[in-house]
Amino acid sequence: MVLKCIDNARAYEIHLLEFLHRISTPDNHTIPFTSVLRTGNDTVISMPYYQPLDKWHPTSVCAAALLGTQLLEAVVFLHAHGVAHRDLKPENVVIDVDLLRLFIIDYDLATWVYGRDEVMHGFVGTNGFTAPEVGSSKQKGRYYSPIAADLWATGNILRFMISCIVELDSPELKMLQLISRLLMDDDAKQRPSAKEALNMLLGGATSAPPLPMLGNASGLPSVTAVLAVH
Repeated sequence: MVLKCIDNARAYEIHLLEFLHRISTPDNHTIPFTSVLRTGNDTVISMPYYQPLDKWHPTSVCAAALLGTQLLEAVVFLHAHGVAHRDLKPENVVIDVDLLRLFIIDYDLATWVYGRDEVMHGFVGTNGFTAPEVGSSKQKGRYYSPIAADLWATGNILRFMISCIVELDSPELKMLQLISRLLMDDDAKQRPSAKEALNMLLGGATSAPPLPMLGNASGLPSVTAVLAVH
């Protein structure tokens, strides 16, 4: 069990978690929690303890593909319900290693968004784990899409997740590597949505050629075209 103390002045994190937990669907990977103590200044919540991804790596392609799918599901879910996490990193992804179930934690920097076109101003996140357009805590004055920044961070987590896999010739590993590269495109507008990336992973893992193509409306290249380049 993990206890987290939240300043009531920042109670929106609790309200956001309560909102997300009212949505009972298999693709909801929000960490479960209960409020155990409320004072005039703080609220203490209780969460189960699971292994942080930065302390536990999947060592097989099968496990990485399963967890990668869940990670993309989690981001699709958040974005579909108008939430950008803004601090996605291995430390904020935890794994129930017995069930190989993934959860997202730490929503204190999360925000409500209307969609990918909404932009925000100023650095938010953790140095070293934010998209290039977000910059760093030493840089000010940047505008960026929190949704697009989440996508870059998701690709970065995927890259971290598969860093210990040694089955280099696995088609599933190559698909995860490809999706990670696409999500981490320096041009925020060229990144596939989390839903497009999830469809790529599911399609690439379950069917032989032809591989699925990202929506033409996005202007993104086909998977086969990118594979040819990379």
